Amino acid sequence: MNNTELFLDKYKQLENIAIHELKLPPDGSAVAKLEKRNEFKDIRYELNYCREVRNLLQHNQRLDDEFAVEPGSKMIELLDSVIDRIRNPIRCCDIAIPYKDLLWKSLDDYVMPAIKTMNDRNISHVPILADRRVVGDFSDNCVFPYLLGDEKCHIDNQTRFRDLEEYLDLHNHPSETFEFVKYNAKLSVAEKLYEEAYSRHERIGLIYLTENGRPEERLLGVLTSWIILGK
Repeated sequence: MNNTELFLDKYKQLENIAIHELKLPPDGSAVAKLEKRNEFKDIRYELNYCREVRNLLQHNQRLDDEFAVEPGSKMIELLDSVIDRIRNPIRCCDIAIPYKDLLWKSLDDYVMPAIKTMNDRNISHVPILADRRVVGDFSDNCVFPYLLGDEKCHIDNQTRFRDLEEYLDLHNHPSETFEFVKYNAKLSVAEKLYEEAYSRHERIGLIYLTENGRPEERLLGVLTSWIILGK
């Protein structure tokens, strides 16, 4: 089997896998639809190039029984890599910060030491947990409203997170939202949430990962936009 025949065979495999694994329509547009999916945006141009080459080979007559072009090995390797990405997609748990590495606090912990640690380690959010379940989130998004809420409100060495409890609530952050996602969900699920939030002019502070993506479950890890962008 020469490279052209191998390329056409791999392309057909890719179409079939995309149809069955990603539930794309079996109308010959599977690869074109892959190009538009967020999880393949990094190779969108390459996929389009492969599709154009395939169309040239598939819809044009051979000259003296020879194909007009012969794809190189890099193009075949690309198809193999896309097939593997569909069969073995990156999952949230693969790149998340696991629970054991998280900076988290309870409502009874003091606020100032956490602020110092956040500043030293350039951390923007600290989950507030009770029995490993998320009961709030601490960031500057709740500090400012707390300090502006009452002239008696202040933060000193005796201030505990419980004193800010109202402002830690995930629904009370004025300029950000939070999402819960299944721990082993495809990363594309989290990416889509960020895209949808952006289209609504909203910002996701953190994505919390639990076993089934339910808020009442124990926290297993977190995802940030920076983690996803840097994957």
